[in-house]
Amino acid sequence: MHKKIIYSLRNFYLKAKYRKKINFKNGKFSKNRFSSIKNINIVTGKIVINGRLHMKHNSLIATNNNGILEIGNACFINCNTIIASLGKITIGNNVSIGPNVCIYDHDHDYNEKGQILGKYKIGKITIGNNVWIGAGAVILKNTIIGDNCVIGAGTIVKGEIPANSLIINDREIIVKKLKS
Repeated sequence: MHKKIIYSLRNFYLKAKYRKKINFKNGKFSKNRFSSIKNINIVTGKIVINGRLHMKHNSLIATNNNGILEIGNACFINCNTIIASLGKITIGNNVSIGPNVCIYDHDHDYNEKGQILGKYKIGKITIGNNVWIGAGAVILKNTIIGDNCVIGAGTIVKGEIPANSLIINDREIIVKKLKS
């Protein structure tokens, strides 16, 4: 009963703080006891939570530049994960995101000399239903991940991933003997 009251107060606080910027469509924002409400950062834009969302500590979901972040029902975001939207990120239902995952729908823009121009190249990301994203994965702009996919730990993903796929980086470990 005590936890239910705390969750209700947190949801009330988030709704009051962000007013129309966070839309809880019959959803709840559940967090473990180590999490902080500071895990959500909306400068401009909107976050839509379509059901239950569980975030672990040190994770961040953020929008800016009128970005839209939409998260489906029964989603889990593990420790130290960053999801930042300047364009649009859509995450389906029953998505599990491992620790230290980065999901960005934008890149820095730079000139031919390699100087950062202070602008961004903005795209979209769509993650389907029943997707598991392993620890340390990076999801880049203009990516579509189909339903029922598994993204292996440490994988960098860009482009279109068909439904029912396992995506892993095939890393080969090479050990060479050093001369003494």
